Amino acid sequence: YAMVEDGLEPIQKVIYDASGQPVGVETIANIVKPNNQLCEVTFTITGTADAPVTNANLAITNGTKVTPWINNGDGTYAFNVKQGDTPSIVVSATGYTSQTIALTKTNTKYSTYKRDITLVAAGG
Repeated sequence: YAMVEDGLEPIQKVIYDASGQPVGVETIANIVKPNNQLCEVTFTITGTADAPVTNANLAITNGTKVTPWINNGDGTYAFNVKQGDTPSIVVSATGYTSQTIALTKTNTKYSTYKRDITLVAAGG
């Protein structure tokens, strides 16, 4: 498999010898990989005594894009980013100390990413 620039995907054909055995590959073109694949991020947020935090707020900074999120009402929160994005998320809830979560390209590399977050009681 030929190494190509990140973001490109080779189109290759197999090269056969006179007896019909494959002996190699030739890259005939490099195409741009689709970059619109999404990663669904799910946070499970708990607080005191592992109780689900159902009133959290997420402030998601992902470049200049506004990233909407969903509160599932059970302590889980979900949002989508492009695979490979590196958003920063401030997680806050009344009565708890806010936390900033920085996701890496490794975190958002695939179609889903889940993380458990435990908020600490404010002043505790």
